[in-house]
Amino acid sequence: MSLFLRGVVMIFALVIYTIPVLATTSPLGPGMSKAVQASFAEKVLRVVYDVPAHGGTAAANKLGKFLPAKAMVTQSFFYTVTAFTGTGTVALSCEDANNLYTATDISGITAGTITAGASTGSAATMVKNIAAPCEVTATVTGATATAGRLILYIRYVLGE
Repeated sequence: MSLFLRGVVMIFALVIYTIPVLATTSPLGPGMSKAVQASFAEKVLRVVYDVPAHGGTAAANKLGKFLPAKAMVTQSFFYTVTAFTGTGTVALSCEDANNLYTATDISGITAGTITAGASTGSAATMVKNIAAPCEVTATVTGATATAGRLILYIRYVLGE
C-alpha cells in the first residue's frame, strides 16, 4: 500500500499478526468455562439462628437456609452475637444430627466469641455428600432458650 504525500512516496507494510488466544487455564484443566470453574469453588452459607425469630423451644427449629445436594462441608463455625439464656443444649445440623455442631449447652458462650463447629477443616471431620437439599436446623433439647443470636458459617464445595 502506498500513499503519495507532497511528492514523497511512503510505503506501509500491512502485517497481520495472529496471537493465539488460549482458553482460560485453571488447575481444573484448560478450556473450562468460568461457570464450570465456579461450580468447583468453595462457597460459604451464612445462617442466622435468632431465638426470638426462629424459636427456642425444645425442637428442631428450622432456620430457612439450605445446603444443596452433593455439598461437602469442609468447615463450620459460628459467631455469637447475643449470649444465649436457658440451660438446654443446641445442636446445629443439616441432614444428619449434630453434623455441623454437636449438641452442647451454649449458654456459657459470651457475645463476640467464635466457636468451632463439628467440621473443623480436616478430612476426617468433613460432612460428605449431602444426599438432597437440606434445611439447616438448630435443635434445642432440655430447657427452652429465651434469648440468643448466632451466625453460623458453613464452608462447602459441591461433589459429584
